[in-house]
This record gives sequence, C-alpha cells and structure tokens, in this order.
Amino acid sequence: MAPRIRTFVGLSGSLAVAFAAHALAFYPDPEATGFGDWQQIHHNWEVALAAWRQHGEWALWNPHHCGGITHLGNPEAQHFSPFFLLAFPFGTTIALKLTIVLHTWAGLVGGYLLGRRAFGLTRAAACVAAGAFVLNGFFAWRMGGGHFTFVAFYLAPWVLLTWRRAVRDLRWAVATAGLLVLTLLEGGTYPFPYFVLLLALDAALVTWRESRAARSLRPLARTV
Repeated sequence: MAPRIRTFVGLSGSLAVAFAAHALAFYPDPEATGFGDWQQIHHNWEVALAAWRQHGEWALWNPHHCGGITHLGNPEAQHFSPFFLLAFPFGTTIALKLTIVLHTWAGLVGGYLLGRRAFGLTRAAACVAAGAFVLNGFFAWRMGGGHFTFVAFYLAPWVLLTWRRAVRDLRWAVATAGLLVLTLLEGGTYPFPYFVLLLALDAALVTWRESRAARSLRPLARTV
C-alpha cells in the first residue's frame, strides 16, 4: 500500500473513531447504550442473537414484544445485515458501536472518493467535503439518539459514486444495486427512498447535461 494511501486510511479511521466516541463510550460502561431509540434497536438485535444461540436459526418471530410480533416482517430489523455477524464474537452492544465506526469510516472514504473522481475536486477540497458530510450534527444526533436505521445514510457517497460509474460502465450497476440491498438489510426505511430519489435526480441531471452537450455539437457537425 502506498504511503499516501496508508496515511489517508489512518487519518480517516482515526476521525471515524473520534467522531463515534460518543457511541463507543456511553458513560463509563462500554456495554451500556444511550438515550432515545437505542433500547428498541438493542432489543431487536438481542432477539435475533438469542434465536440463533437457543435454536440455531435466524429470527423470524419476536416472542418478547407485545405478546409476539413478526421479526422478519419488521422493516427496521437488522439481523440480515452482514454487520450483524459482529454480534457473535462481541455481543450486540459492542457490535452496534463497531458498526457505527465502520460506517463513519466508509462515509469519510466515500465522500473523499466521490469528490475526487466524480466532481474533480482537489485533495484538500475532497477532504473538506468528506468531513462536512460525515462530521456534522445530523449523524451525531441520529447515532447518539439511537436512530440506528439511519446508519445507511453514511453510504450515500458510495451509492452516488457507483451510480455515476454505471453511466459509463454498466457493470458498476451491480455495486449500486448491492448498496441499495444492503440499505434495506440495515433497516433503512428512510435511507432507501432517499437514495432512490437521489439517483433519480442525478439521472435527470446527467441526462440534461448530456443532451445539452449533444445540442452544442450539432452546429459543429454540420460544418464538417
């Protein structure tokens, strides 16, 4: 790995840990959760982990809430997310906090790459853009308050970047589709429709830009 890449990975990872420190600590017990919706999220993860440990199966039913409700049909249940696998070695609370750190890091890297490769920003400008996207009050409040189904919003730069690449190379559409599926698996009841709107708007902008460029070339084509 090139020194420049190692430096970037190290700095972005350090920023991710620093920004997510409020989620990692939760006063002084790392096994404690915070205020807001954390208890409901923690409950959902514990139901899924208990089903696997006791019965060796993924939870389809939650017998511990309201006399029993569907767990498979809960759109905000996150036990089919690949990040749920972290709960097996670390427990659900630590797994939730590690998931925040990993998503924060992914948002920083994705924001930087989007700025560089999609919008042609300088390295400094791309760093500022990535920092402004991730290190803000929205994510601090949502993650601190346990609105954990918002965690997929960190993936927005990757969704847009792969979408822009898919315009030129259709194979990148697989990556875009995979990110949208991951958003659903992470209980992204809010991020998913927002991503669909984001891609629809970007598609309209790209189409308009391409058609405008084509119209500007027509007079030149007639003179050749």
